[in-house]
Amino acid sequence: MQYSYIILDDFGGPLRGFNSKREALWFIEGKPGLTIQATGYKLPKKPPKLDPYELAKATCEPCLF
Repeated sequence: MQYSYIILDDFGGPLRGFNSKREALWFIEGKPGLTIQATGYKLPKKPPKLDPYELAKATCEPCLF
């Protein structure tokens, strides 16, 4: 699994991954020696949810009889 932020231990090895900086900051709070590294990965955006009527219009084909 890919994470946006990785927590590194005292020796620079990966310890744990997080998808938000807020969660990573919360994890290292009060733990000296741990650092945060941004990986540059961004979560893919979810497509907007369509109205059921609009979805039916977009996916249904014309009636043949």
